[in-house]
Amino acid sequence: MIIAHVITSLNDGGAEGVLYRLCSADNRNTHVVISLQDEGKYGPMLMNKGISVYCLYLSNNILMLHGIFKLALLLKKIKSDVIQTWLYHADFIGGLTAMALGLKKICWGVRSADFDDGSIGKKTMWIVRLNALLSKWIPVYIISCSNKGERIHASIGYNEDKLIVIQNGYDLYSFV
Repeated sequence: MIIAHVITSLNDGGAEGVLYRLCSADNRNTHVVISLQDEGKYGPMLMNKGISVYCLYLSNNILMLHGIFKLALLLKKIKSDVIQTWLYHADFIGGLTAMALGLKKICWGVRSADFDDGSIGKKTMWIVRLNALLSKWIPVYIISCSNKGERIHASIGYNEDKLIVIQNGYDLYSFV
């Protein structure tokens, strides 16, 4: 199976690390990673593992339409069986683009479990609320990394029937 991952960036972050570990550990499927921004920390690491990485360098509104067009061309070229998006902006842009192409197996990834701590900006919160409305039509599944995250997203309007929890995968012995 070919899985196309669309992620906001490949910088040093929790979702990015989980994506790296998933792609590195799974030898049964072919993984292709598309960063809406640049290659960050994890791009070179993924490429060293033989995983294809594409960067769209979306950084401002002028490049947005060009980047979405480039994403559409990439998704058509890759012909993936599943589109897995990571983080809110990628859920929005990747989800809408995949849906516009007629792709059906779209999974979103939500990684937050608390919106009250101020870690999410106002613009991102606007995308979160828009995604809650779109969650009824775009994704087949919405993957949360925690039970609390699942509850929080359901409480702001994400489609509860599509929310599932897949816990973060960590080798706890590596911390000993």
